[in-house]
Amino acid sequence: YSPFFRVEEYKRPEYTVRVSTVRQDFIIGDKVTAKIHAKYYYGQPVKNAKTVISVRKHWRLAYVPYYIIRKYYRRGRYHWYRRFYGYKNVKAKTVKTDEQGNAYIDFETEEADNVPDELKPYVRYSYSIKAKVVDSSRRQINGALTFKINKTAYVIKATPKRRIYTPGDITKVRISTLSSIGTPLSRVLKASLYKYEWKNDTWKKTLFKRIKFKTAKNGIYLFRRRIRTQGFIVLDLIGYDKKQNIVKGSCSFWVVSEKYRGGRYRYRGIEILTDKKTYKPGDIMKV
Repeated sequence: YSPFFRVEEYKRPEYTVRVSTVRQDFIIGDKVTAKIHAKYYYGQPVKNAKTVISVRKHWRLAYVPYYIIRKYYRRGRYHWYRRFYGYKNVKAKTVKTDEQGNAYIDFETEEADNVPDELKPYVRYSYSIKAKVVDSSRRQINGALTFKINKTAYVIKATPKRRIYTPGDITKVRISTLSSIGTPLSRVLKASLYKYEWKNDTWKKTLFKRIKFKTAKNGIYLFRRRIRTQGFIVLDLIGYDKKQNIVKGSCSFWVVSEKYRGGRYRYRGIEILTDKKTYKPGDIMKV
């Protein structure tokens, strides 16, 4: 391996390049207009400058429920999720800045085509816009902007306080609803509790509880329910945004006694699960 680099005389930038969009709370399917603005430090716009603009889309998986992860882990083993990461060059163009030092680019947003339908609700997208501006003195200054974009106008996050409960315990799950840029939102959600079993080479789920609630102004709702059913429990959450897109969230945990032996659950060899991720001295650990 041989690295190469260049040493040049430092030249103070004579103008700035700023990339912006009208707003940042876009969802997949929206059309985005980006503006590139070039301005000299003494306040005048950089007119008639050659501007090369490129747009790239990135996508990755986030907050995939454990029961879904298990299926793909068995198929692809380690790092299975990397198959559904990617990027795509969306658009590129070369234009001249106008009298105000502005240049524009429009592009459509769309879903990734290499992701299975059951994983699409958990895909997170981001778009990066890069601009290279060259003025009349042939000085080049670059500008860039990266912003996140979701399939829906908000996301649902659900985190159980513990991963293992015993029958009769009050299960606690922290549920939050956030906009695509992280702003807390109050939204009405429907929750369904399922027990999952592996039977006849397929997952069988049994519904045993449904409720409806609304998150507070800070976007938080603390789900509390006493559960006596033993097994692998999944909490599915559904809501709707202003465009009536379905918003989904999910989490999972165990409800078992010392006599529980797994039933029809399909194990991956031997698994060791703790009820919490961290403990304080003197805490009781359930394994």
